[in-house]
Amino acid sequence: MKRSSFKKATAALLAMVLLLCLAACGGGSTSGGSSTGGGSSTGGGSTTGGSSTGGGSTSGGSSTGGAPAENLPTYKITYASNDAPGSWRYDLVEEIFANMMEEKTNGRITVELYPSGSLARPGELLTAVKNGTVDSGQDSFTRYSGQYPYYELFTMPGWVFNSFEDFNATATQYVKEFPDASAKDFKLIVVCDAGQFGLVSTKQINTIADIRGKAVRNTASFIPLFDKLNASSVDVASGDFYESLRLNLIDAITTNNHAIPTFHLEEICVSFTSLPIIHADFAIFMSQELFDSFDAELQAQVDEVCEGMKKVVLDYIHTVTNEAKKVTLESNPNFVFLDFSNDDIKELTETAQSLLTDKAAALDSAGLKGTEAYNWIQAHQSK
Repeated sequence: MKRSSFKKATAALLAMVLLLCLAACGGGSTSGGSSTGGGSSTGGGSTTGGSSTGGGSTSGGSSTGGAPAENLPTYKITYASNDAPGSWRYDLVEEIFANMMEEKTNGRITVELYPSGSLARPGELLTAVKNGTVDSGQDSFTRYSGQYPYYELFTMPGWVFNSFEDFNATATQYVKEFPDASAKDFKLIVVCDAGQFGLVSTKQINTIADIRGKAVRNTASFIPLFDKLNASSVDVASGDFYESLRLNLIDAITTNNHAIPTFHLEEICVSFTSLPIIHADFAIFMSQELFDSFDAELQAQVDEVCEGMKKVVLDYIHTVTNEAKKVTLESNPNFVFLDFSNDDIKELTETAQSLLTDKAAALDSAGLKGTEAYNWIQAHQSK
C-alpha cells in the first residue's frame, strides 16, 4: 500500500517537471519561423548590386522604427565614386546621398559606396551602368564626347549662367525637354554645376592674348574653343595635373577652382583666371532598369531623394567654391584670382557662339532638333 502511494506521488512529480520543461522550451516561439532581434527574419534570397537573386532580399517584417511586417524586398546597390573618402564631394554629397536613400526608403535601399574610381573610373560609369556591372554613381556627361549630343550642346562653352542655381535648374529642365536617346538606360538623380571654371596657370593669364600659343589641358567639349584661340589642347588626367605643370609639359589647366587645393596646384601655379562662359557638370545616375523594378511606393521614395539632393548639391558647390579660395590663399598668399576684361569676355563669347551654332546645325543634319535646342537654351540662359 505504501509502495503504491509512493509510485503515485513520483508520477505526479514527474508530470509537473515535464510540464515545466515544455513551458520553458515553448516560450515565445511562433509558427512559421523563428524570430531574431524582436521579430525580424530574413528570407527570399539576397540582392547584391541591385539585381535580385532568389526573389530579392526581404526583411520579413523588420523596418525602421519597429513598423509592422510588410515582407517588402530590400536592395543593396553599388555606387561608383571618383572621389576619395575625406574629399569635399565624397563627404558633402555622396555620403549624404547614401544616408538619404536609406532614410527615405526606411532601410529598403542601402547604398554601398566604392570610392576613388575603384569600381568604375571617370568616363566609364555610364557604360558600366548600361552593362549592368554598376547600379549607380557619379560622372559627367562632358566625358562622353559624341554619345549624348543634346547634352553636349548644353555643356559647350558659350552659355551664360550667372549662378549655380541657374545652371542646375536649367540643366534639370533641359534634359527633360531634349532627352538623348542613348540616356534611356539611366535615371538622373541630380545634376549640378561642377563649380567656378577658369585657367590655373604657371604664369598669369590676364588677357586672351596670353592664351595663344600655350599648351592647355582641356576636356573634349572645351577643345574647339581653345583651338579657335590658337592654344594647343592637351589631354591630361587629373592625377597628372601637378607633375605636368611642374615639368612644364603644359602651361595651364581648365578646371574648377576647388581642384587647386585638391591637387596642391597653388604650390607651382600663380593664378586662376575665371572663365564665366565655361560650365561643366557632375551628375548622379541610377540604372533605369533597376528603378523600374521597384514597386510604386519605393519609386516615389527615390523621387523624394532626387528632390532632396537638389539642395544638397547646391550647398556643396557654394561651400567648396568659397573654401577652395580660402584654403588656396592660406597655402600660398601670393596666389591671385583674376577676371578677364569685358572686351576679352566679349571676344570669348563671340568665338564660342560660332561653335554653338555649328554644333546645332550638325545636330539638325543628324536628324535631331539642334536649332530648337539651341534656341531653348538661348531663351533660358541668364540674361
